[in-house]
Formats: sequence, structure tokens, C-alpha cells
Amino acid sequence: MSKKTKFLIGVLIATGLIFIYTLYSPSEKTQGNLSVAPGGIVGGSAQKTSSSSDESSQTLVNLKSIKIDTSFFKGKTFQDLIDFSVQLKPQEVGRSNPFAPLETEALPKALPKI
Repeated sequence: MSKKTKFLIGVLIATGLIFIYTLYSPSEKTQGNLSVAPGGIVGGSAQKTSSSSDESSQTLVNLKSIKIDTSFFKGKTFQDLIDFSVQLKPQEVGRSNPFAPLETEALPKALPKI
């Protein structure tokens, strides 16, 4: 078998596996129960929006009720930690326009030094 044939067989097998997975995988299938009223469409997504807003507000209430124990920061173990951060020295800024051709600068360098 040539490399092309093996590659095509591999692509076909992969495509078939993906198709079978999407066919049999459990997914949330939504069916909107819509009815047309004189004022417009009633039901379906409007009900879904209200339930999702209820869920969002419930989540916000749960977040507000979280209590964090900050006594950890007062403990000896936390106080004994050593700060190994490094101060970075200011360096010269590069080109004002990195996409400009190399022989010219599009804008003059007028950037403040920090």
C-alpha cells in the first residue's frame, strides 16, 4: 500500500469514529415549544433565559456567602516565607513601530523613560 492510501484510510477511519461519537454521545438536545401569538412568539427561549438568570442570581448569592479564613496569613508558616522577587531595571524601549521597514522609522521615538 502506498502512503497516500494509508493516509486516506486513516482519515476515513477517524471521520467515521468522530461521526459515531457525535451520534451516540449524550448531548443536551433542546426542543423549543414555541407558539405564535398575536403579539409575537411565546415560550421557548424566554423561559430558558429566566431560568438561567435565576441560576445566575443563585450563584451570586452563593458567592456572597463565602467566608474566607484569613488567619492563615497571620500564622508563623506564612510569616516565615522569603520574598525572592527580583527588581527589573528599566531598559530602552524598542522601535516605535516594529512593523515599519528597517531603514526608516514610522514615528519618532518620543516615549517617556520610566
